[in-house]
Formats: sequence, structure tokens, C-alpha cells
Amino acid sequence: MLGSAERKASDLSAGHRIFLLILVSIGSSIIYTPAYLQYVFEEPLGKALIASGGATPENVATTLGTLLSAYAMTALVCYLPSGIVADIVRVRTLSWVGFGLTALLTFWYAMFPSLTTIRFLFVAMGVTTILIWWGIRYKLVRLISDENGYSRNIGLSYAFYGLAGLILGFFNSWLVAHLASRGDIIPCVPLLFILGGLIMVLAVLSFFFIPKFEGEIGSTEGGFSVKQIGQVLANPVVWLAAATLVLRLLLLHRRKPDHRLHEQGHDACSRSGHHGRNRSYLRYFAGLGSLLRMGC
Repeated sequence: MLGSAERKASDLSAGHRIFLLILVSIGSSIIYTPAYLQYVFEEPLGKALIASGGATPENVATTLGTLLSAYAMTALVCYLPSGIVADIVRVRTLSWVGFGLTALLTFWYAMFPSLTTIRFLFVAMGVTTILIWWGIRYKLVRLISDENGYSRNIGLSYAFYGLAGLILGFFNSWLVAHLASRGDIIPCVPLLFILGGLIMVLAVLSFFFIPKFEGEIGSTEGGFSVKQIGQVLANPVVWLAAATLVLRLLLLHRRKPDHRLHEQGHDACSRSGHHGRNRSYLRYFAGLGSLLRMGC
């Protein structure tokens, strides 16, 4: 474990800085996977909910939609204060606490408790992944970068982020396909336990390897102020981007359903339309929160 002394980027070895860059980058790809899992594995998750008694074949699509909506609404509330929290709490603390709590919630989710409990878990994951963890990625990249290295490190961070998502996606698909014939609930249980285990490993690594950085808290410069909200709202780029998000949402609502869905019956059409709306809302909330965070 690192000592209690505060450090600067120049005090860390090149290998340590690269390790921290990889840690926060792949973490930002993995930590959200449990909440967004139904984007890719809607059918397996639906079957698991039905098998566990959390839903019925008639309302499973609505149930999945309400879970995602619970996460989305919590995320919307937490985006802006997450930046304020990141300004006043050390990166190390936010990282290992955010990872650790999300891992515990994922383990609980893997047990497929009652539907009420699962709804609580999605709200709680909105708090742990957004309010606690979301604000630290760019801050940590800044703290480990020298004056001219931030842009390069951000690019590398996105590369590691995408690579982690690609590898994890292939693994998840293989695991679900491999276990699909063993029962409706079987594929999702080990998948969620593995995801929880990966996130817990990230928590442990954060606790032991992220140092206390000099000047990361306690400085009045660069912190949040109410004036900055006015500056953000006065920026025409913010309004243009927000209008683009709203327009995209409206266009998705007006989009005609694919003719192939009609061939699968009314239930498939309803499921597709319902999840399309929920995903549109989620992306809108996330995008709006990101705009406010970047501006502030």
C-alpha cells in the first residue's frame, strides 16, 4: 500500500502512471456494464427475471424498462453533483468506494432477489457509478499527466476504454451462449458474479495503487461555483448540443417500427418500442448531464 504522503505526477514512475491510466480507463468501461447489460442481453435477462419470479412473460419488457428508467433518473440527478464531489474528495477514496459498492450491488443483483429489491439496486448503482465514481476519470488522468501530456493521455484512455469494452463484450457473449441451454436463469447468474468480481478487483487495485495527490482537494481554484452555471447556460454551444439531443429523441419517437418486428407479433413490437423509448431517455439524460458537467 502507498504511503500517506501526497505526491505529484513527477513523483510517480512512468510504469505507475501508465498503470493508473489503464486502471481508470478500463474501469470506466466495466463499472457500467451491470446496469446496461440488458442493452445486449435483453432476452437472457428477461428469462432470468421470469424464472426468479420478478416478472411474467406479459410484463417482462415493462419490468426491464422500469429498471433502466430507475437507473437513468438517478443518473440524471447525480451527474452535476458528481463533479462537485470529485472536487472535494480524493480520487483514491472515490475510486475504491465506487468500485467496491458497485461490485457488492452486482453480487446482490446476481442472486435475483425480489423485483422491489432489484429496483433499489438499480437506483443504488446510479449513485455508486455516477455520484461517486463518474467524476474521477478525467481528474485522475489530469493528475497523472504533465503539462503537455494530458491530451495524449486522454486519447490513450479512450483507446483502453474501447479495448476493454470489446474484450468484455466478446467474453460476455461467449459465456451467455455457452450456458444458454442450461436453464433460463443460469446464463445471467455467473455473468453478473464475474462482472462483480472484476469490479471488486478494480476496487482493491484502486485502494492499493492510487496515491494521495498534492493539491487535488482544498484548492479554491477550479472548484465549483454558482457563477459557472450561468456561464454554461450563456454558451450557445451547450444549447445547440442540448437541442440536438432533444431533436434526436423526438426523431426516435417518430421512427416507424421495423417491418420484421410485425412478423414476430404484437409482443415483439411492444417490447421493441418500449425499450427504444427507455434507451432514448437514458441517452438524453446522460448526454444532458455530461454537458452540464463539462461546462461546470
